[in-house]
Amino acid sequence: MRARLKALRTEFDDLKHRAGRAETNLELEYYTLLEELRIELESAEQKFDILLEAHEDQWERIGEEVEQIWRAARELIRAITSP
Repeated sequence: MRARLKALRTEFDDLKHRAGRAETNLELEYYTLLEELRIELESAEQKFDILLEAHEDQWERIGEEVEQIWRAARELIRAITSP
């Protein structure tokens, strides 16, 4: 899960870099989606930190929350990268 979060963070940084080079009329949309993605990433990272310290009986619930955040982040990346 940590590796997935790191890969997602790297992809976010790459998309942010590409957004700076996007055409002016697309920049606002790009940055809006990137801001949503940033919020999802921070949420996932916070949940992961909680998961590391959680008792076993909490792992499943928190793990499911992280997975939901992961799916939302992947959808945002698809929205950003689709033509």
